[in-house]
Amino acid sequence: MPSLSQGGERVTKKIDHQTLREAAEKAKKIETGMWQYDRVQMVTREFRSLATPDTILSLLDEIKKLEDWLGEMSTDYHTIYNEVNDGD
Repeated sequence: MPSLSQGGERVTKKIDHQTLREAAEKAKKIETGMWQYDRVQMVTREFRSLATPDTILSLLDEIKKLEDWLGEMSTDYHTIYNEVNDGD
């Protein structure tokens, strides 16, 4: 389970991105091809077991952290750039 609740706050756990990607790619293939019914059911179950609401929320948390970090880096870059260029 990628995320647990502790006092109403989510604790993000490590997501196996490669396994999730492989399951999504398999699930996508069944949308475009003719597979045996049992195989389709197995791939669908595998993907759904990985793409849980907790997994999606954890991925969104990761994206938000990266967006925040990029914003901070951009601000730092502009601050340094302005300090260097104002000194000329």
